[in-house]
Amino acid sequence: MKNNIDVTISLVHYKTPDLLVDCIKSIYNNTKGVTFEIIVADNNSEDNGTSLVKKNFKDVKVIENKKNLYATGANNQVFEKAQGKYFLVLNPDMVFFDDAIAKMVRFLEKNPKIAAVSCFQYRKNNETEFTCSKFSTP
Repeated sequence: MKNNIDVTISLVHYKTPDLLVDCIKSIYNNTKGVTFEIIVADNNSEDNGTSLVKKNFKDVKVIENKKNLYATGANNQVFEKAQGKYFLVLNPDMVFFDDAIAKMVRFLEKNPKIAAVSCFQYRKNNETEFTCSKFSTP
């Protein structure tokens, strides 16, 4: 871990400036007790998303791509710049509450054999969004 950062948060942005801002606000408002960095990779959105981020969140790093590298390419760019011990991949339509990021970091610290985690996701009406399943084999 470089610079004592617990988690790098990768946000790939493509034409969702309001969602991006809401996501970042929720991270700052609902993440306590762990250090984090946020890196936004903009996939040539041609909207005001990156300017909003630069204006409102001085600590957030921004990568501005000249073309759409899609999720994989943009997350790989962030991974190359990541300083955190852990790497969190997010979409801008996510918002956080209840200190979820810190809880995930603490869980990983207590369970060093676990290499990847996910969390419960909820719709706006508080119904669970089923986004994963158990793997029968590795």
